[in-house]
Amino acid sequence: MKEIKHILVGFFSLLLISAILIPSALKFSHFFIAHSHVECNEHVKTHFHQSDFECKLFKFHHTHQINFTPEEITFTILTLPSEQNFNHYFHLSEYQTLHFSLRGPPTA
Repeated sequence: MKEIKHILVGFFSLLLISAILIPSALKFSHFFIAHSHVECNEHVKTHFHQSDFECKLFKFHHTHQINFTPEEITFTILTLPSEQNFNHYFHLSEYQTLHFSLRGPPTA
């Protein structure tokens, strides 16, 4: 059972890798084929070209064009209100007498 599972995993992984790499291999082999594509330099008058269907490169679309136009970002400067959290004991120093009596043993 484990051997069949390993064979199936190997087969499907080989199938996936070949499906991913076949377009790149065809594009790479296209450079070594002795045919050439004719570029049109006639831009003045309207005309039609004979299509070239025997080229394997035209069967795959290799580059995906993503037109990303970011929205215009406007920055606004926010002014935070300055709140002073006043602590009532902040202004007291160690040497000031407090408004409550100190705790300790009663004096006689």
